[in-house]
Amino acid sequence: MTRAGAIARGVLHSWPMETGPSVDIASRSSAESLPFHRLARNEAFRWWRPVAAALLAVGTAVLAVIVLTFAALAAGSFTTLPRTAGGFGLGAAGDTGVTLVMIAALIPAVLFWTRVIGRRPAGTVSSVTGRLRWSWLGTCLLVAIAAVVLMLIGMQVMMSATGGSVISGKAHFPGRAAFLATLAMLVVLVPLQAAGEEYLFRGLALQTLGAFLRNPAIPIVVQALLFAAAHGWGTPWGFAALTVSGLVAGVLAIRTGGIESYIGFHVANNLIAFTLAAAAGQLANESTAADMPWQMTIVSVVVDVAYALVILVLARRRGLAVTASPAPVTPPIADPWQPIPVPASSPDIA
Repeated sequence: MTRAGAIARGVLHSWPMETGPSVDIASRSSAESLPFHRLARNEAFRWWRPVAAALLAVGTAVLAVIVLTFAALAAGSFTTLPRTAGGFGLGAAGDTGVTLVMIAALIPAVLFWTRVIGRRPAGTVSSVTGRLRWSWLGTCLLVAIAAVVLMLIGMQVMMSATGGSVISGKAHFPGRAAFLATLAMLVVLVPLQAAGEEYLFRGLALQTLGAFLRNPAIPIVVQALLFAAAHGWGTPWGFAALTVSGLVAGVLAIRTGGIESYIGFHVANNLIAFTLAAAAGQLANESTAADMPWQMTIVSVVVDVAYALVILVLARRRGLAVTASPAPVTPPIADPWQPIPVPASSPDIA
């Protein structure tokens, strides 16, 4: 290699990713660890980065919804399946699947813009370790399944005691083949849909607000209200139940250092609910958690709080990391064009 080649190689390997003021490495290396909601406050932080990443992620997801809507409507125009109000003409199961995919599109949108604009590892939206902790998620899912089953039993007891029922309308089993096909679709898509909501509210929203607010109280409350509002307005009780769920999920994200705990609960809750609806032939029913009556809200709040307490105990026993150390600082180069000194004895010089 010639001397010019050695100099060019040194310049390419040392070119700074972003110019800016010099950084006191000693002071930054001793900086305090960051809790989950503050992870957007990294070395590359600029006030506009988390805001732009959030807007672009939501905008990308909205664009995906528009594209999928036109594609579904086009596909539905070639079918003879009954078209439900507000549906795509793909039948109850098909319409549900498209809706689930729309919400699941939040995951790549959030991760992509967090990495590109936020200038931080996409995995920091998942947890303080920079990745999704699958073993911990599995533990939370098992606890959540038990919690959701108890919640449904409690809701049915409360509704029966007051002359109501958890399942409204007339139930009819769609047939074994149709049910199994729908169940297979739900098993694949519901976890992605539930995770998509968690990445948006407990990940992106919480960390975007946390980039500017050290105290997590306001970010937790705001993302919880946004979460409830995103489900629409049904009854005051339903809005309250969703707000409490959002508050619990926000607290768990910070106290456990990641969004896995409520992904587990969200997946268990939605998968069981969708499965029951499919078995009863009621996937076309437009009722949501926002339409919850007071009896179901009481049970929902109790189970949410109980689930949180169990998860916090398990997280403490497991010794989960709940903060992340700041990323190492790369010393800036004052003049990237300054020649790199090459020893005369270097074997690379011709």
